[in-house]
Amino acid sequence: MANPTIDFARLKRDLPIEQVLDRYGVSLKKSGRQLAGCCPIHGGSNPRAFVVSPEKNAWRCFADCDRGGSVIDLVVELEGVSPLEAARLLADWFALDTGRQPFAKRRSPMAGNRPSHKAYVIEGEGEKAFWTRVGSAWPNADGKGFNITLSALPVNGRIVLREFTEEEAVEEEKPKARKGR
Repeated sequence: MANPTIDFARLKRDLPIEQVLDRYGVSLKKSGRQLAGCCPIHGGSNPRAFVVSPEKNAWRCFADCDRGGSVIDLVVELEGVSPLEAARLLADWFALDTGRQPFAKRRSPMAGNRPSHKAYVIEGEGEKAFWTRVGSAWPNADGKGFNITLSALPVNGRIVLREFTEEEAVEEEKPKARKGR
């Protein structure tokens, strides 16, 4: 694929944190609606220092690390890599489709119901450039400029807006099949 993209919001939302922890061999004990155990990041011994909320798909270390976050943040800490590299690792490990996936619909539409542009961060140059979709853009109501909504903050690289093609617009409008939970 010439311009692979990674939907950070989708990774954070849809990849269960328990699967990521299992990959690292981390076992936690159920504590109410949460899971708790020793912190795999700093290797602590307090069995209540590292808390995971499966509902929020998030973790928090209340000991030496004193931080928390999403599945991407967890891999950043455990692997010592950038968020982009962590997202790439997760996509590889769990065989996730990192193709051009549409973002979730906004609750309140901006000028028009769908964005006119997609926002990407581009790292690198030429054939080796890596494109990551980080948001969407709508024309401003006064016709001068754009309203941009980012679902991930760019770490490095430059931001590029690309117009939606008619084909992409039709694809994004298709109703999504609901997952049974």
